[in-house]
Amino acid sequence: GDLQRHTMDPSMYSGKAHGSSAAALRITELDKLMEEAVGPDSEWGNVPEKDREAAYRDRMAAGTAAAHNGNYESAASHFAAAYQASHKTAALVSLVNMRLKEGDTVFAHTAYSLLLADETASAELKPKELARLRRKAAVVAYDMLELMVVEVIAPVAGQPPESEAG
Repeated sequence: GDLQRHTMDPSMYSGKAHGSSAAALRITELDKLMEEAVGPDSEWGNVPEKDREAAYRDRMAAGTAAAHNGNYESAASHFAAAYQASHKTAALVSLVNMRLKEGDTVFAHTAYSLLLADETASAELKPKELARLRRKAAVVAYDMLELMVVEVIAPVAGQPPESEAG
């Protein structure tokens, strides 16, 4: 199921560069996770360099507006486009936050863990943003533990699923 989809492989924390730009220092797994979130064929990955900052600002503004209106799916799409245009950590954090609001705890847990393990990504965030990310990661880690107990451990132990418990 969903829990098996995102496994934590220690090799994903290597932090080795795979290119010469600062964005290329990002852990490869973050980009893989991003691709999983939006699909590999998005046109936003091909924004000309001179237009990237404007595309980033436009998509972030559109994502923020969609989120304020409760349209988290649309907001996630805008934040994904902002990340693909710029590879800025703030856009990726916003995307993950929207996926969490949509109920994808497993994705959020994996993404927050990767973001916090990536020194380059963490360094892009202001201290308050990093502190907020750490708090969210802790809450999501607790939610993951609860999800595992309810969905995996309890049924294996012969206990009824929570929905059937008295």
